[in-house]
Amino acid sequence: MEKRGQFSFLYVASGDKDSETALRLLESSKIQFKKIPITRNGYGKFMFRDLHTTELPTLANAKTIHVGLRNIESFVRKHEASSLHSCVSRRDS
Repeated sequence: MEKRGQFSFLYVASGDKDSETALRLLESSKIQFKKIPITRNGYGKFMFRDLHTTELPTLANAKTIHVGLRNIESFVRKHEASSLHSCVSRRDS
């Protein structure tokens, strides 16, 4: 699990298939995140200013930015694997 206070932000578009898949994936993971809906008249300008991309879905935290569904899936797999490894290591101690 992420350290307390570390949060990810998932930027999504309503009705976008990849955004919906990324949202379900994160909801089933142990990653703490906040969904940020992007609309034409909404946060798009701020997203580009802050993340230098407008591609959706995008997952960002204090250390990394994961652009696109494939990159988000990869991040979640690695996060889940490291969480599992951490739990096993603690039990073995």
